[in-house]
Amino acid sequence: MSEVEMSRERFEALAEAHGGAVARWPVAERRAAQALAAAEPEFARAVLARAEQLDAVLDAWRPLAVGHELRERSIAGAAKAVRRHAWVSWVVG
Repeated sequence: MSEVEMSRERFEALAEAHGGAVARWPVAERRAAQALAAAEPEFARAVLARAEQLDAVLDAWRPLAVGHELRERSIAGAAKAVRRHAWVSWVVG
């Protein structure tokens, strides 16, 4: 496998896309990322720390629980919308 070139911009883009753990980055990019991190440790630490903060926020997020009444209203509303669309399609043709 040929060696991948790693720029600061690419390193930041990978951190934004894949998170603060280089082990989760595409295999083909890891060695070059580790080399850049060794050459510019302060830069790499700062980029990875920002990505790790976002990882933590995303890991902590949980969807809100939907009550039975809201769920039933949503389903009923969707059914009405489908019937309305079918009627309009039939009339307009």
